[in-house]
Amino acid sequence: MVEILTNIWEYFLENPLIGWIMLLTVPIYDLIHRGLIRTGKLRWTGALRETLLLLFVLYCAGILAVTFLPFELTFSPSYTFRSALLETVQGTYTAGSWHWTMWLSNLALFFPFGLFVSLLWQRTAGKTLALSLGTILCVEVLQPFAGRSFDVDDILLNFLGAEVGIGLAMGLKALFPGIKKKLAG
Repeated sequence: MVEILTNIWEYFLENPLIGWIMLLTVPIYDLIHRGLIRTGKLRWTGALRETLLLLFVLYCAGILAVTFLPFELTFSPSYTFRSALLETVQGTYTAGSWHWTMWLSNLALFFPFGLFVSLLWQRTAGKTLALSLGTILCVEVLQPFAGRSFDVDDILLNFLGAEVGIGLAMGLKALFPGIKKKLAG
């Protein structure tokens, strides 16, 4: 586990632009959000919902940064339809720490998506799953245009992460029935 966390930490150290993108997201969001409220196109919806919306915007900026940086405007057709994850489960492949890092990272990557979308917008679990899958597929299909690769394991694990996020949101709504009303937009 320490090696996995070290790999993730090293990735962020090697890509400082990700931090800058996240840092710049806050004032840009605030400027746009305040302008929309001032013009009457949006309304203040309470501190909890507004905080979660800001966190969701930060999360989306982070997803874009992590999945497309370093950006190279090229098309490198790197598509992996072989699933090392499924082969590991079947016992026909032995995964190293790099694989475990990528798998856990991809699982965690879309967990917040399922959680935030389920909490912030009143959608059924099925609609949220469909939106999650569509978003995941868009990211994966576009990555080869940024010099990154398409990987079927990423899709499987991102989707599983989104499912876990949706499940947690459903659990929170069941435990705290008043949360739905507080988060209604």
